[in-house]
Amino acid sequence: MIDRRYLGILIITTGVLLLIGIIYIIFIYKFTSPLPAEEVQNTVSEPPENKVLPPPEKATFTAEPAKNLSPEEVKQEDIKRMAASFAERFGSFSNQSNYSNIEDLEMFMTENMRSWAEQYIKEVTSKRDDASIYYGITTMAVSETAKTYDDDVGTAEILVRTKRREATGTTANASYFYQDILISFKKESGAWKVDSAYWQAKQQ
Repeated sequence: MIDRRYLGILIITTGVLLLIGIIYIIFIYKFTSPLPAEEVQNTVSEPPENKVLPPPEKATFTAEPAKNLSPEEVKQEDIKRMAASFAERFGSFSNQSNYSNIEDLEMFMTENMRSWAEQYIKEVTSKRDDASIYYGITTMAVSETAKTYDDDVGTAEILVRTKRREATGTTANASYFYQDILISFKKESGAWKVDSAYWQAKQQ
């Protein structure tokens, strides 16, 4: 007669082995077994068509057309720039700088203008007021207009519009005004030089 204890162990063992077998069949054997030829054929996707894609569109930039200047206009622009630079330096000074602004510009002046500058400095320094009280003007060119220009003759007149800052006592105590200056050029030894410079009436 079989002991009930051994019979229980046998039943349990058999049940465990049976459960392991079922798990193996469902989860391991089914997913590792090769697919039938028909199924394999249906799972392979067809190769994509060989399509030539159009190249990406290039970004287009609309640039402003370059301003085409004639050689004569280029020369005029050069003279106008010279006039603006001269006006700013000529019109910026203080009573404590000994009019060095005019002396520094003498290399850009004709012989006639240089003589005037030297005489002008002598006159203003001889009757100069007390320089301990500061007085100064700073000038900035705003625009330039060619009034006359003749490269063959070697003469030109440029009107420069400037904005000027005038200060007395201290630089903080300043006022502003507009003032034009008419600058005449003359060719001397083949180079354009300033022959005269006349300040026009002040404009608020």
